[in-house]
Amino acid sequence: MSENNTSAFAFFTKLSYGCISESAIRARYGQAISLSPEALARFGQIAGWLTGLSHAGKGELSAKLADDFEAALRYTLAPCASEDIEVMSEYSGNAVGTLTGVPRCRVMLYDDATFGGFRVCWYRRVSNAQRIAAAREIDEEAYSSCDLPEDESRTRWQAALEKADDELRLRKELTDYRYYRPTWAIEGEYTTCSELVHYGFSHNGGLLYHGPGGAEVLAVNLTDVRGWSLHT
Repeated sequence: MSENNTSAFAFFTKLSYGCISESAIRARYGQAISLSPEALARFGQIAGWLTGLSHAGKGELSAKLADDFEAALRYTLAPCASEDIEVMSEYSGNAVGTLTGVPRCRVMLYDDATFGGFRVCWYRRVSNAQRIAAAREIDEEAYSSCDLPEDESRTRWQAALEKADDELRLRKELTDYRYYRPTWAIEGEYTTCSELVHYGFSHNGGLLYHGPGGAEVLAVNLTDVRGWSLHT
């Protein structure tokens, strides 16, 4: 049975009895989610706690909390819906292909050091064309001039790219290496090109637990919360 066809409680129970890994979590929630090692441990803590509640005769509560956590996590990931995007030539400015199923943004979870809680960072998608354009604004001569010595041009262009990365607040670990079929490919031939998709910091928040057994957290809710809630 597919991970997405099981209940939230069944999924967390399976994690508790098996391998708690980022790949297992992505199999259910999609490729847009990433977890720090500490956040992965926190995820495991939640899975073990929910499983333990059912062992203690609190199966109904455990199932409800599992559903609540999953609903809050999916809400956190909602802005990251995948879509197809065009690959733009940095020379002509025209579309030369299409990347399929690219997340609009990505979410990185960190441990919040609270019971069942996570710090959350959202990273917006930045195309490779946007990155190149930002670097050209910093040093157009290094990009387009034929008069510069090759070594100087290469060194300056690399420096411009690194400065652009800083200005765009790119997270290197989230860079996605994608393949696409170019528009100029001959029909019937297997031809692919590669393209980088980058992600830059957008905003942060917290996915925090407020339910039974939880400790006090430094967040305010305007409505009643029985489990987890997202704060931005």
